[in-house]
Amino acid sequence: MIFISTSNGIFKLKDSLDLPAIILKPESSLGFFGIVYYAKEKSVLAASREKYRLNFRSKHSTDVKIYEIDLNSLESRERCVVPKVYDVHQIEIINDTLFLTDTTLNRIHVFDLISNKTKGIINVGSKRKDINHINALLKNDNELWIGLNNRGRSDSEILMLSAETALMNDGLKKIDALKTGKIVKLSGYQHTHDLEVYNEAVIACASKQDSVFRTDNLEIIVHLKGFIRGLASDKEGLWVGISPTASRAERHKSNLDAELCLFSHNDFQLIKKIIVPGAGQLCDLLYVPK
Repeated sequence: MIFISTSNGIFKLKDSLDLPAIILKPESSLGFFGIVYYAKEKSVLAASREKYRLNFRSKHSTDVKIYEIDLNSLESRERCVVPKVYDVHQIEIINDTLFLTDTTLNRIHVFDLISNKTKGIINVGSKRKDINHINALLKNDNELWIGLNNRGRSDSEILMLSAETALMNDGLKKIDALKTGKIVKLSGYQHTHDLEVYNEAVIACASKQDSVFRTDNLEIIVHLKGFIRGLASDKEGLWVGISPTASRAERHKSNLDAELCLFSHNDFQLIKKIIVPGAGQLCDLLYVPK
């Protein structure tokens, strides 16, 4: 099953690979972003951008509401609210711990899904402002990989932190990942999104460079036009999301359609394109095995 997170709702791709169906619409939120599979509960968790702190001087969201989608019925419920997460992008899960990007304040919230409380904060550096534009998270083997977009001012990077350190089970409330992790530069690539395990490698989108590339040898595997964001793969091939080009004020509106592109595994030829109607921005993709 392929799930699609967008400004205007969560969609599920039909088994016929036809027009995706919307299964969850935002209420008063600023739309959805990160989406992740919660294996323990056989459900999908989706992050909804909320703005409860109206005194915070920012156009971005200030909190996150987590919705849980049952994989059998596709019914959803509000699971919890994670406060003071500003401009959330991707989320990730290790065991019962949810990691949420806090892009505005250059940090990651470590949230316990059992107690519904924040365990701690992973800071990236000492300054609490959007320096690295943290927008991607990936559990890769025994590490948590953190995507540093760097706002296009320099080449993007991956910050690698041991899962043991990231889980913060030692009682620490805050850590600085720059002091405990390892950085790998993605030379020649800027404005990156996504980190996705694919064929024993990790791939990412260079959203303004029309490409999907491997992060180990920096080889481009897919070229396509448009603002690329959202990666997932299944037996059909590699799925890549494309968002409509529009001004920041217009890009989330429901009169804009996004696209899903399917590429073959063996030679990365385009197999088909699927319209995601009224999506606005396509923010994340998720494959969940049946």
